[in-house]
Amino acid sequence: MTRTVAMTGAYLKQNTVPVQQGTSYAISFETTATGAKLLEQITSKAVSYPSGSYQNLLLITLDDEVISQANVIGVISD
Repeated sequence: MTRTVAMTGAYLKQNTVPVQQGTSYAISFETTATGAKLLEQITSKAVSYPSGSYQNLLLITLDDEVISQANVIGVISD
């Protein structure tokens, strides 16, 4: 049986910062070693689904609200 582990801020290094890009912002972040493995597992699974399907989305949440989402087009690994 596979145990599900959520990718949370606990797996980010403390150097996460917002970066202004024109009139909007992006988040620059670096994962811990465990976070890198989790992100690779998550994106490996997501990329196997068709673009536009909900299984292919990478969601960013804050206080249980989705604040950003993107289609996964490749595996993210460190």
